[in-house]
Amino acid sequence: MSDDRSIELYIKKNLSEKRYMHSKRTAETTEKLCRLYGFNPEKGRNAGLLHDIGREISTDDVFSLVENDGYGVSRIEKEYPVLLHGRAGAVLAEKEIGITDEEILDAVRWHTTGKRGMSGITAVLYVADYIEPGRMHIDNEFRMKIREMNLDQLIMEVVRNSITYCRSKGYSVAEQTFMLYHDLEKKVS
Repeated sequence: MSDDRSIELYIKKNLSEKRYMHSKRTAETTEKLCRLYGFNPEKGRNAGLLHDIGREISTDDVFSLVENDGYGVSRIEKEYPVLLHGRAGAVLAEKEIGITDEEILDAVRWHTTGKRGMSGITAVLYVADYIEPGRMHIDNEFRMKIREMNLDQLIMEVVRNSITYCRSKGYSVAEQTFMLYHDLEKKVS
């Protein structure tokens, strides 16, 4: 049970209307960016649809789902369990929907924090979740600049904005996000 229709039915049933609509917009944005950067648009769309399936489950369920996923749980993730919803979502996608494609699962898994060395659909979904048309913090001018940036530049812009936002709110930043930032700093500079 892992075709597009099954994914659509699952998210329609298990997400709030607001989260469902966000997931649809993220899927469309991911699909467009995959076409722009030369990645599989269908896989990108499916990853976009699935990316938040772990977002509205209980904290206890999130911890239960990620306890055996092989990545451990950091101090910051214990403090901010919402950072784990991508990893929980990847487990749900595999167990509940039957997704076995590692590109899709990785994209879902790391869309929240990003990950050092990420590329392909994982990188595209990370960006798409941040810039989808329903996000009010992104203006049309920025969306237009996307076409002028290579993918690393775009990821760097999103990572930089995410870190700035977290710091302005007094939130801790995930270690994976900092590692991604430092790697990109070397590549993009």
